[in-house]
Amino acid sequence: TSGAYNSAFGKDALSTNTSGDDNCAFGFNALGDNTTGRVNCAFGKDALADNTFGSNNSAFGSQSLSRNTTGYNNSAFGSRSLSVNTTGLFNSAFGGQSLTRNTILLFYLIIFTFFILMPVLLENDFFIVIQRVLFSIFFSFIILEQTYCGNSIIKVSRIRYFNFFGKLSYGLYCYHGIMITVVLQVNELFMESLIISLVLYPSLIFVSTLLVSYVSFRFYELKFLKLKYKFSFLSSN
Repeated sequence: TSGAYNSAFGKDALSTNTSGDDNCAFGFNALGDNTTGRVNCAFGKDALADNTFGSNNSAFGSQSLSRNTTGYNNSAFGSRSLSVNTTGLFNSAFGGQSLTRNTILLFYLIIFTFFILMPVLLENDFFIVIQRVLFSIFFSFIILEQTYCGNSIIKVSRIRYFNFFGKLSYGLYCYHGIMITVVLQVNELFMESLIISLVLYPSLIFVSTLLVSYVSFRFYELKFLKLKYKFSFLSSN
């Protein structure tokens, strides 16, 4: 093993003829044989294990990106995702040999059913205990499926309006609590009614939070986001 700043954990991780810098491996035979390039990362048995070339490859799971992988900026998650003779740039995979659309649809139906039945499930003490764990699993699946899966039914990132809200997401997260408090403080100006409670208050909260978040992004956050290019790492390749 040659190069600098390589890290490994597990039997035969980064074990044979590995060159380059800033590679990391975790698990049996991860990044094990004839791996060249830099900034490769592997987690799991035989992940990025044989004859992997190029840089900025990442793998998670058994035999992910494992044999004769060339190119760079490839990512894989799950057993045998992008595992054999993968070439090219910016390839991504999620799931055992990549999830099929039917499997993805089934999982989303399970999530939808879960939320529909939540009022009933909350009556069970055991469900209350595991509720947060299930939420974590569901949202982790959604994030990984949208990011890595090549067979997604729909990619939210391709929807223009979702990209707009994505840019404002930090502001929406930071300011929504403040705007809820402000709107509720002016509730004395309105007569109490079901329509006001279910329609007017949520609408005012949403619109005011959206406006504040846009102003914050446009005149405050963008100034700091532009600074990141001065500190970005540029590969010599």
